[in-house]
Amino acid sequence: MSKKGSTVYPLRLSESGFAITVRAIQELSLRSGKYETLPGVIARAVTSDRDINSLIIKQLDGEIIFDGDIKISLRLDNEIRDLFRDYQERLSAIVEQPLTVRDCAVLISLQLLNEL
Repeated sequence: MSKKGSTVYPLRLSESGFAITVRAIQELSLRSGKYETLPGVIARAVTSDRDINSLIIKQLDGEIIFDGDIKISLRLDNEIRDLFRDYQERLSAIVEQPLTVRDCAVLISLQLLNEL
């Protein structure tokens, strides 16, 4: 039996970034009727055929500051990680600046909150 590989990203979030990810997990859990996790939120976004909602992201006015002192780990299996990297590149093009894994995870959560 082959074992899937994964990548773990240690993230440090601001209170606002943490709150956004927790709310996205909560809303997705309530909608799906099962407990979801941040990797589940990420997987839902990167495997969806929906376009990135650039209006939500542009409302931030270039103020993408999610760095902080709250430590979490994000584990993505390699298939989702590769899709996540592609999504990260597309998001970076929209905001016209390189985004970290942390920033991309929070923006995905923000977008999900606006979809639900």
